[in-house]
Amino acid sequence: MGRRGAMEGQRHMGRFNPRSAICHPPSRPRGAVLLEVIVSLGLLVFGMVAVGYQINTSLSLAAATNLRTRALMLVDSKMADLDAGVLSFSMLGQEVRGHFGMMYPGFTWRLRGKPAEMPNLYLVVLEIGYNEARGLEQIDQPELDIDIEDPGTQILRTAYRLVPRPADVNFQRDFGLSQEEMDDL
Repeated sequence: MGRRGAMEGQRHMGRFNPRSAICHPPSRPRGAVLLEVIVSLGLLVFGMVAVGYQINTSLSLAAATNLRTRALMLVDSKMADLDAGVLSFSMLGQEVRGHFGMMYPGFTWRLRGKPAEMPNLYLVVLEIGYNEARGLEQIDQPELDIDIEDPGTQILRTAYRLVPRPADVNFQRDFGLSQEEMDDL
């Protein structure tokens, strides 16, 4: 088989370059390469959008978790105030409200008490609310009073506690001390 036979045999496999004697595969149409690039770019953009959406969702969930965790901490703080006697109120249907000021802008609280079904016990309900718009206003105006009933406030936490009825202590009756003796103490 001579040189001509080798060229004919290689023609079926691809183009023959007589200078290099290397066989090149048949060329594909240029439009196929462009189509592959467009499809791969589309897949890349779709993947980036999906990752961006996941990051956005994660950030909003982290912010919501931060608010709820802070509200739980504030529930503990107000219940400790109640236990220490810093917050005092009549357990019979009275409601006490307030906010946390510049320390926690936008956070409000409401404390309600009512008689429980069990004798000598009261049910205390503490609600912690958050209003983002009012919190931003409170940052700009620190003296601003905000309330849990303001429009846009969402209740983040509600805590329930059974508390014994406060004891009826009379120093004169119970301990035999007069008012003058108590003043001297």
